Amino acid sequence: MQKVFTICTVFIHMVLLVNAQNQQDSSYLDKNFEFVDGVFLNFEAFKSNQPSYSWDELKSNIFTNPISATTYIKEVYSKDSLALDVKDIWGISLAGLPYVNTLKQTEAGLYIFALLKVRGSLSMFQSLEQKKVETTMHAFNPRTGIPFRTANIERIEEKVEDYILDMRSGLVLAFSKENLLTLIYEDELLLKSVSEVKDDQKDRLIKSLMIYCDRNPVKVPVYN
Repeated sequence: MQKVFTICTVFIHMVLLVNAQNQQDSSYLDKNFEFVDGVFLNFEAFKSNQPSYSWDELKSNIFTNPISATTYIKEVYSKDSLALDVKDIWGISLAGLPYVNTLKQTEAGLYIFALLKVRGSLSMFQSLEQKKVETTMHAFNPRTGIPFRTANIERIEEKVEDYILDMRSGLVLAFSKENLLTLIYEDELLLKSVSEVKDDQKDRLIKSLMIYCDRNPVKVPVYN
């Protein structure tokens, strides 16, 4: 009987040890979480915090602007000089910070990667949208005030747009009240609160998103 009791005790300790190790192997995703540095080819690799390539395995031409929280990538090569198609890269991590491929390019052809500024079950990033706008310009006669020449001028209009990344599914949606309601549907109290917020009250909507993240945390694996 004593022998059986000893075996059971050892087994229980082993189970508790495994559970403790499992708890240590993951951490809640928040602004302090540090991702493993490297390149993620898909969302699943990002979610599991396992880069498809480490930076040591690659040669790259990248530039980070800390003010705009944006990284620009021109090209990436493996060490055997095989080129990776940048548009096929889902995201990257630099110094533990995660960036998402916006699939947009600068006029110079650099791909734009945006920092996940809000990190949680519903994360957020910003993307600088550029579109060509045609406007009509008039040249006026200074004496008469009558226009004597008209021309259509094309200019680039820039606007910062916010996006939500659902860390449970990988779904990316434009930040809006309607989309936020879709993502928090199971939290009835918050759903009611957000429903009463006006569409243009962006700060309150962001605060609601962060409340949802606090109530519904997600864990991401960590590796020593």
